[in-house]
Amino acid sequence: GGWRMLRGDEVGALLAAHLVRCGVTGDARVFAESIVSSSLLGRIAEAASLPYEETLTGFKWIARVEGLRYGYEEALGYCVDPEGVRDKDGITAALLVTELASGLKEQGRTLLDALDDLALAHGLHATDQLSVRVEDLSVIADAMRRLREAPPTALAGLAVTS
Repeated sequence: GGWRMLRGDEVGALLAAHLVRCGVTGDARVFAESIVSSSLLGRIAEAASLPYEETLTGFKWIARVEGLRYGYEEALGYCVDPEGVRDKDGITAALLVTELASGLKEQGRTLLDALDDLALAHGLHATDQLSVRVEDLSVIADAMRRLREAPPTALAGLAVTS
C-alpha cells in the first residue's frame, strides 16, 4: 500500500496511451512534446501509427504544432483537448487521469501497472532528474564538452543505441 507521486513524464505517457486506446480520429492526430520530455511519447505514437513532433522547451511551442491532438511537457503541462483549450489544461488532464485510474481499478489494476505495461511494450524509459551543484561553472561546460566529444557507448553494462 501507500502512495507514490507520478512524474510528469509518467503522467504524459499514461495520458497518451489512454488517448490511443480511446481512439484518435479526425485531422488532429499529432502527438507532441518538448525536447526535455521522455522519448516514450514518440514510441507510443509510432506504435499507433500517429505523427509525432518534438518541439523546443516551453509549452508555447507545443501549442503551435499543426494538427495537434495531444501534447505535454515533463514539467507537468498537458494539452489533452487542443480543440477546447490549446494550452496547458490541468483540469481536463486530471479528469482523464481519473477516468483511466477508475477503469484500471475496475480491472483490479493501478496506474503503476499501466506504466509497467508501457515499459514492456515500448522499453523502459528512465526520467529521473539529477541536479549537480558546482561552485565553478566551467566544470559544467567542460563536462558537456567531453560528453559531446565522446558520448558514452554503454550505461550500466548496456549498449547505448540512440
